[in-house]
Amino acid sequence: MIDPINNLEEMTDIERVLLIEKGLVTEEKIKNLGIDKERVLYKYSIDQLDHPKTYEQIEQKLAEGIVHKVIINGSLYQEILIKIAKLAEKHKIPYTIKSDPDFKGEVGLELIKKEDE
Repeated sequence: MIDPINNLEEMTDIERVLLIEKGLVTEEKIKNLGIDKERVLYKYSIDQLDHPKTYEQIEQKLAEGIVHKVIINGSLYQEILIKIAKLAEKHKIPYTIKSDPDFKGEVGLELIKKEDE
């Protein structure tokens, strides 16, 4: 069975609708690159990622040591994907590139905290 939390991009439209109806996945999660908004520390729009100063902010946040994972919108330009991936690697933070036509909204990048234990 597909893990509904992390594999929205692998599901059919019917599977997504069923998960939403059962309350296992929210519309909000689909708008946030598949991540519950409670776990998102910092969020950057696609437009924000067009500005060089944004990358200084991102690097500063990664250096703070509270970011557990980086989620990148796979629809970004390749240059931006590479730039963000290199920043994550520099700080030894795992990253995931999410590409799913069902993701709606303007989220380009999310910096995620650890799940509550």
